[in-house]
Amino acid sequence: MPPQNIKDFEDLYDWVYSLLKKNGVIQQPCLWVYDIALRMGQTMTPVIEPQKYVYLFAGAKKGAMMLGGIIIKNHKALTTSFPAILQKEGSLYIEDIMCEYSK
Repeated sequence: MPPQNIKDFEDLYDWVYSLLKKNGVIQQPCLWVYDIALRMGQTMTPVIEPQKYVYLFAGAKKGAMMLGGIIIKNHKALTTSFPAILQKEGSLYIEDIMCEYSK
């Protein structure tokens, strides 16, 4: 169960990452962290989903790099760094679109 002070997806992601790292499951951020945090956040009230950043691993990262002009730092990019038409879709869907775009 996540702590009560989780206020946004970034907090939830960081908490999941630190928990997995502390227990020796992973050594660095990976798609697992994002997937676990995303699913946990979707079961919370209110729902917690990415807002400020688009999390970019594997295909999503490749798609963002192909799009060009996106600054990726620590496996994420500001949602506002994507074209306006994509920003309207929100962080969660930009990640999905980047996965498809990479193909």
